[in-house]
Amino acid sequence: MRRQHATVHQLLGQGMALRAIARELGLSRTTVRRLAHAATPDELLVGQWTGRTSILDPYKPYLHQRWAEGRTNAAHLFGELQQHGYRGGVTIVREYVSPYSCECTTKYGDMCTTQATSVSRSMAWSRFLSR
Repeated sequence: MRRQHATVHQLLGQGMALRAIARELGLSRTTVRRLAHAATPDELLVGQWTGRTSILDPYKPYLHQRWAEGRTNAAHLFGELQQHGYRGGVTIVREYVSPYSCECTTKYGDMCTTQATSVSRSMAWSRFLSR
């Protein structure tokens, strides 16, 4: 998204029209228009779902606890949540924990001493633990 935003603004700076940019990048005109009207890429991340509650919200503290205890398999966590009354789908659980998944977590939920697979994953892990 950030790269597309930068590219659209670069092409606009060269005097290219929105329709031509859409053709050039293989994007819809609506997408190009949204990218063009946003001053920063972060403006695009605010949408209708921002701030809304989720069916998963009451179970997030439990997920955090189990993750810290080393239970990092989304399917297993989903099964445990169902036993606690969760009525949502496995996909919601999987998508919630996926940013925090990392091959470099120990069975205790700590980062390994080996280098993290990426800075973003390591940052996501620290955000997860600080919740």
